[in-house]
Amino acid sequence: MSTSVSTGEIGPSGDAIKFTGSQVNYYFICKRKLWLFSHNIELEPESDLVKLGALLHQNSYRRKMKEVQVDRIKIDFIENKRTRFEDESTVPLSAADSSEIRPTEKHHASASRELVIHEVKRSKRMQEAHLFQLLYYMYYLSKNYGVNSTRGVLHYPLLNQNVDVPLTEERIKQIEYALRGIEEVNSRPRPPEAEWKRYCRSCAYADLCWG
Repeated sequence: MSTSVSTGEIGPSGDAIKFTGSQVNYYFICKRKLWLFSHNIELEPESDLVKLGALLHQNSYRRKMKEVQVDRIKIDFIENKRTRFEDESTVPLSAADSSEIRPTEKHHASASRELVIHEVKRSKRMQEAHLFQLLYYMYYLSKNYGVNSTRGVLHYPLLNQNVDVPLTEERIKQIEYALRGIEEVNSRPRPPEAEWKRYCRSCAYADLCWG
């Protein structure tokens, strides 16, 4: 099993592309899980809960554009919001519109448009992790691609609830602080010690930590 760390690529703007959305998510859930995942010890695909989550994604928002891949991040779906200069409606991002996601130096999208980033989750048990994962997507697209994206939406279809998430200056500082924390955890020679949490029973890494 490989133990190389999932960092070290270079983005289109020259900045380091270090983290996936899952790594940001795990930083707020369990730093041991983050370390294991970042060192290519990946057990999540085998998890029944992950399979249930994938099924939920397949059956929710069928008409939306699904799983937009940008470098190493995967976004559930994106909408192109037209401001008052064009039209106030929010419409799904079409395949043609996806060309708007380009490196900063090549980006010429209209200033009257904003991409709204959407993330679909099964439950609100780990909402802080969900929140920062979504904020990271907005931060990442803005920093590396010059995309106008300061609004996201967390969807909980099983609860019939949506949560608006703005990317504020304070949130940007919090994201940057978290990214430095992720770097610190991943640079350790050994994973952090296992710490029992209420969701350990349902974690794909439970046997590795407690077996």
